[in-house]
Amino acid sequence: MSESVNVQYGQLVRIAIVLGLIVLVGILVFQNREPVETNILLTTILMPRAALIFTTFSIGLLTGMLSTWAMFSRRKRNQAK
Repeated sequence: MSESVNVQYGQLVRIAIVLGLIVLVGILVFQNREPVETNILLTTILMPRAALIFTTFSIGLLTGMLSTWAMFSRRKRNQAK
């Protein structure tokens, strides 16, 4: 009985966290709708500030994931030797 209660509680906590994050992202997008000019090399791009924030976050996330993957694959190769 207590095991099923813990599972239900854990699911409720996850749902609450996800809903909280969705609300925060919604607020971020709503508050950053105005367009901004971004200079990239020789071109100027006009986009909403929220899109710029999301793009920057995505590039950082991808860079972190790739560097972590490279570090772990190098570590596995060194352990195999």
